[in-house]
Amino acid sequence: MQTGERSTENGFDRATGGKKFTVPPMLWAIMAAVGTVRILGLSRGLPDIIASPGGDEKYFVETALLVAAHRSYSQAFHSLPNFFMPSPYSFLLLIAYGFYFVAGLVAGKFHGVDDLIFQFLTDRTMFYLLGRWISVLASVAALYLIYRIACFFMSYRFCLLAVFLYACFPLEYFRSRWALPESVTELACLIALFYWLKTAREDSLQAFRWGVFWSAVAVSFRINVAPVLFPGFCLAGRLSRRNGQSLAPWLWFAVVPPVYLLLNPYFITDFREAVHQCLALFGLLKNEYATTGRGALFIWPLAELAKTAGLGLLMILGLGRMIWKALRPGPERVAYGLLALFTVPLYLWVGSSPRISLHYMLSVYPLACISGVSFGERWARLRPRLAPWIYGLAALSVIAPLSSIASEVNARTGKSFTQMAAKEWIEQNIPAKTRIAMDALIYGPPLYNWSVFDSSKIKSLSRSLRSRLRRHYEAQKAFEIVSALEPSFMTTDRARRLGVSYLIVSSGAYDRYIEGALDLGNPLYPEFTKKQAFYRSLFAGASPQQGWRLIEEFRPGESLAGPTIRIYRLEEGGSPESRIRQAF
Repeated sequence: MQTGERSTENGFDRATGGKKFTVPPMLWAIMAAVGTVRILGLSRGLPDIIASPGGDEKYFVETALLVAAHRSYSQAFHSLPNFFMPSPYSFLLLIAYGFYFVAGLVAGKFHGVDDLIFQFLTDRTMFYLLGRWISVLASVAALYLIYRIACFFMSYRFCLLAVFLYACFPLEYFRSRWALPESVTELACLIALFYWLKTAREDSLQAFRWGVFWSAVAVSFRINVAPVLFPGFCLAGRLSRRNGQSLAPWLWFAVVPPVYLLLNPYFITDFREAVHQCLALFGLLKNEYATTGRGALFIWPLAELAKTAGLGLLMILGLGRMIWKALRPGPERVAYGLLALFTVPLYLWVGSSPRISLHYMLSVYPLACISGVSFGERWARLRPRLAPWIYGLAALSVIAPLSSIASEVNARTGKSFTQMAAKEWIEQNIPAKTRIAMDALIYGPPLYNWSVFDSSKIKSLSRSLRSRLRRHYEAQKAFEIVSALEPSFMTTDRARRLGVSYLIVSSGAYDRYIEGALDLGNPLYPEFTKKQAFYRSLFAGASPQQGWRLIEEFRPGESLAGPTIRIYRLEEGGSPESRIRQAF
């Protein structure tokens, strides 16, 4: 491939110089390096999920296994009342677990299904790792698609520069290392956008069909990326006009609902409950999560991007240039317009909420990066003397992101967690089977919960497996864990009636209630104020929480990462002097 050669066809710049596309060795090298960095410390926080964002990995993993256990998607869904709309990502996990089980049988590690179940209930490391590997592979494959899309806009060297810069984007690095559907969704969106661009360049109905299919797959993984269909609507009208007002392009969109329902069958098995849970999730995103608002609507995503220094500013420039090119008459209007038809609606949806996280726009950032780099490439062509400066600025723009990633890798390989420190202290100082109240399991110490034997899922296991599991729990020192917030909030009187002796709270749960506030008209206001009152009276030592005494506290510092963990003891009468240890 002649890397310096360029051609323009239908307003699209082509890095291939009109020749057959081949993958440059440098792209393979970047992908291999990125994959290596992604897997460093990939097992951090396991076998528990104390390092996972929000503990969401747990729901996808459990859904996959419950589908296999019940042989029913609907029953698996009802077994997870706190999980909103399982993604087909769980099906990918289920396939991976199937191969893992077969490999275990061949290697002699498993002698039957009971061995697999026992491993999941006692050590979930491999189940999370398989999901994380899927995400890493999807994020590395996405770099190839970024290169292919960049080839529509600029030359070979700048295409590689765009790939390298995006590989250094901290948010992409962080979100691609969990057993979550974000990376797979991003990959599906990029494949769809590649085919949309190819359709526009070649007026290819075959490329259009693939664009429709991959758009449907992307939407099936995450409904918020539905704007990926918008470029297809525009192209359908264009193809229809060029083929004598043919309806064939429009009819291809009929495959979207079947693909979605095939990958999300819960809409068939229990449509009413599915709609109810979707509305509940929407209410959480728009209401409760808004207690930690980021700032002005539609501005905060740009402000958050700017925090990543040069790379974030490059993406902001790229977003602006993309819209400018889409609105301005010219040969590149179609190409940039197709990207903008996906990018702008998704940005407006995310920006309209002050709380929805930036990762909801993960599929937008590669396009913003490509657009920003193509702006630099244009100046390099118009002013060749500026080319070394442009490359230099690009190198400087990744210093801060690379430093952030390096710090994260170091933290993951060199730090312990406050949750684990709290777990060790509890196991050493509190007798087994003591009843403990916790405000949020996913943010607190990963204790063995003896109460699990009261659950219907454990009772449905075989007698031999239950006995095997009970012996394991006895050897590991288990406790009886109850919720401090549900069904009613833990007052000292209620704690005594329930036989609760200790209370554990985590800043991962209470920060939003201590620091946030809701409007009186918010539908979640009553529930929010109850939880807020619980924490405020607890920390102030006031009624109705008077009687809880803080005996241990674990805070993040140089040697510990994670949330602040507070351990309280319920005193019957006069309390001894509290002993608080600051763990740094």
